[in-house]
Amino acid sequence: MAVNPECWPVAVHQHLQVVERDFRKYLDCGIPARGFARPRCKDCGHDDLIAFSCKARGACPSCNTRRMVEIAAHLVDHVRGVGSFLLLA
Repeated sequence: MAVNPECWPVAVHQHLQVVERDFRKYLDCGIPARGFARPRCKDCGHDDLIAFSCKARGACPSCNTRRMVEIAAHLVDHVRGVGSFLLLA
């Protein structure tokens, strides 16, 4: 789908806003000072500190890797066809 040349400045500006937003999220990704969860085992009392992730697309290598692994697991578990071939529609 092509963008009307008269709208290019608006489209470029909107794209740059998205890129800047994702980059700022990436800078805060995995930093406990920006937010975290502390799950605790009810049986042994062991707890762990898990920093929140940015979930930004394209800017954060950590979040992109996690997303890639989740998609690959989904494909193997739910989409894979007979044998070792994927059935693509």
